[in-house]
Amino acid sequence: MASIEKRQNVAGETVYRVKVRAKGVSVTDTFYRLSDAKGWAREQETNIERGRFTAMEADRHTFSELIERYIAEVVPTKKDWAKQQVTHLRAWLAIIGNVKLSRVTPDAIDRARKVLLNTPYKRADTGPEYQRSPAVVNRYYAALQHCMGKACDWGWIERNPLDRVDKFSESRGRVRFLSPNERDRLLKACKDIGNPALTLLVFLALCTGARDMELR
Repeated sequence: MASIEKRQNVAGETVYRVKVRAKGVSVTDTFYRLSDAKGWAREQETNIERGRFTAMEADRHTFSELIERYIAEVVPTKKDWAKQQVTHLRAWLAIIGNVKLSRVTPDAIDRARKVLLNTPYKRADTGPEYQRSPAVVNRYYAALQHCMGKACDWGWIERNPLDRVDKFSESRGRVRFLSPNERDRLLKACKDIGNPALTLLVFLALCTGARDMELR
């Protein structure tokens, strides 16, 4: 059974608060248009009638609730380098907003991703601004993809919306190797600095091609 109540929000705008309750399930939402409120009510009644409880869960849980649970339960199980996902996920939340999971659609994700790509950021409050590359935004994409995948596992959503959003294409770049003479000059410069740890790190990097955090 659905009920729709006409209200005024804090900005003085007219909104319609709709509540659907049936078979022990209750969901609510607010819309600016009465037609949208009625359409949503019909959809939720159909979901309840057909037993589509996962669809109902997507209207019960918020984007913020998902991210906080993911940070609390999943991130601690990951390696230290993967904990940067916390920053990535909170960046998504800041752009998309604390909406219900049913509204974290492929279109919403694509729009937010373009904002990430086009908005400069700072690594420190007083530092310079940097522009995110497509490759960097793809790291944000990967964090959200795994987070939304957990929402599927927990029964909060039916399908991961990122399955319908392709990653940005990345430039393969140019791989250049040091010549023997350049390699010898680099190692000599490290030794001249007098820091044994630096010399060892550079030597390991030359031998293995490992990343900075892997070397450390």
